[in-house]
Amino acid sequence: MIQINKAIYSNVLFERATNLFNLGKVDQAVGTLEDLIKIDSTNPDVFNNLGVFYHALKNDVMAVNAFSEGLRVDGNNLQLKTNLADLYLETGKENHAINLLEQIVNTTLNHENAALKLVSLYHHQKLDGEIKKIWDLVNTEMPASEEKEELLTNITFLLEDLNKQNPVANSLNNDSYEDIPCPYCNEDQAETFRKSADIVKCNNCDTVYLRHRQKVEEIYRLYQSYAESDSHMAIPNSEEEIKKSPLRRDYFLKEILEFTTPTGTLLDIGCGWGAFLYNARLNGFTPRGIEMTKKCVEHANKTLSIEVTNDQFEDTPFAAESISVITMNHVFEHLPFPLKVLKKVREILIDGGLFCGMVPNISSYMSRELKDEWYWLDPNFHYVHYSPETLTKHLEQNGFKVEKMYTSTGDYGRQNVIKGIKKFVDVEDDEAGRMVTQLEQNLLGEEIRFIARKK
Repeated sequence: MIQINKAIYSNVLFERATNLFNLGKVDQAVGTLEDLIKIDSTNPDVFNNLGVFYHALKNDVMAVNAFSEGLRVDGNNLQLKTNLADLYLETGKENHAINLLEQIVNTTLNHENAALKLVSLYHHQKLDGEIKKIWDLVNTEMPASEEKEELLTNITFLLEDLNKQNPVANSLNNDSYEDIPCPYCNEDQAETFRKSADIVKCNNCDTVYLRHRQKVEEIYRLYQSYAESDSHMAIPNSEEEIKKSPLRRDYFLKEILEFTTPTGTLLDIGCGWGAFLYNARLNGFTPRGIEMTKKCVEHANKTLSIEVTNDQFEDTPFAAESISVITMNHVFEHLPFPLKVLKKVREILIDGGLFCGMVPNISSYMSRELKDEWYWLDPNFHYVHYSPETLTKHLEQNGFKVEKMYTSTGDYGRQNVIKGIKKFVDVEDDEAGRMVTQLEQNLLGEEIRFIARKK
């Protein structure tokens, strides 16, 4: 039998994937590259194309994973860094993008307009000193040339354009960030925990939080994009989509019903378009919601006939001891004043009422391995990062008894964790799957789920 040279076969698969992509057969192109990686996982171009293909499928989690894996193969690959930075920009992860663009600029000043993108980001985050460093770098490091003059001119024009586009908005942006002490104990002594943003760990109570963060008014504006078509919270187009939506979270509602009966009001904070509330109503609760994204509020009110208001929970009036169950499914980490929230949750719950939810686990396996590249670090939207230990402590210190707490891969995706494990450990899929189960049992899963009762 004729033996086909491995390099030749790899080139054939690479070309086949490219052709399939150009023909619009993106799923097949992705499958071909995944097969190629099993044969040769040392070619950064393969991971780069895989990231591009996944992005075309609007699977940005897998696109980030592909670009990141390519950088583990070749940490100096400018195209991978550029594509990953652009993806971070599209998904609002400005600090991640800045980190990569700075690496590019320090290597070659303006690969695919990296310097201009960096100046724009610095401007948005009020980092005028950093803009001056870019200007000085171009001035001193680039030899005299038309390219140098063009870059300096473009930086000048960009800054002028940004300042002229909307003076009112710019004046607001200049005051859109704040620096805070620990949101739980109010101590200001903390150590750096992650480097892609000002994420620190409190020296007093171990809470991990975003110290330099966008103010409530600015984050409200950003939340309005949550209901767009490429978001996991996109508005369903039909009753069939409503009934089949994974956001109904049947598994979690069943767990809650192990600890209570479906009577009274279930308040879902950050309820999106109302999927979980729709399910709660079917099971006997009176649904009530709070949501920041206006499109979602409108859908819940008009299409589902569920009362949802567009307010911050802290500003919404509720009578004391009037709610049976309060849920926050991937919401608690978004709230700017969590201690105030916990006190109000306890105040409005009936005696023995339940506070339930899920949050990302900052102590998870993927968080520890990926660090600043962990997808759920999300410094634009996640104000506080919980571990099972810190979440338990905060709940117990504020009048709750934890009835159940465990970790799962959850919304992060089991296959994503299996692939992540295989990047760091040489195991087959079956063994990686068993490792995922063991990690979850050891409270190292990506998502924390909790059910707590008011004491």
